[in-house]
Amino acid sequence: SWFDFEETRAGAAMMARNPLGLLLGLHSALPYTSVDPNIPRVLFITGRLGRDGDFERRAWETATGFIGVLDVEGMKPGGKQWEMWVRIRLMHSMVRMGVLSRGKWENPPRSSSPVSAIGTGIGPTLFGDLRSAVTRAVGYATDEEVDSAAKMWQWTSKLLGAPPELILRNLEDQRKLSKRMFDLFYAP
Repeated sequence: SWFDFEETRAGAAMMARNPLGLLLGLHSALPYTSVDPNIPRVLFITGRLGRDGDFERRAWETATGFIGVLDVEGMKPGGKQWEMWVRIRLMHSMVRMGVLSRGKWENPPRSSSPVSAIGTGIGPTLFGDLRSAVTRAVGYATDEEVDSAAKMWQWTSKLLGAPPELILRNLEDQRKLSKRMFDLFYAP
């Protein structure tokens, strides 16, 4: 297998011993998911951000997922966290199909589909490296732990349906690709 779960334990331990870094990292990384104007558009179309929407519930679900990746055993195929992320992938697919089938995706701010592959593939950078940088700023994290956290988000991004071309085995290559995606995806 291309993925070794043992390599993710150090990142999980880093986040678990730095609850302030975990919390601040979550709040630092999540806004990036809305920098792409297509993401808030999906939330508006589906009613999540509307007056009667359930944005609060969605925020808690997201936080639960971000904490769930710390459960290395649970992230293995068939585990509780693995199942949750697979359900999120299916929910993203249902949202994508629903938005497109109702003809509500005309003239998007940025040309792509709702819940795009690039948006999913940027996970190792946003939720692995960025969160680790925040954790380092308020606590302590070794290079091994930072790499480990990025590897767990490679797995999570794969579970969410990121194309294999965007999830690379070599972490250095992953970071180079992610930087290029980041510069393209989040360009003004």
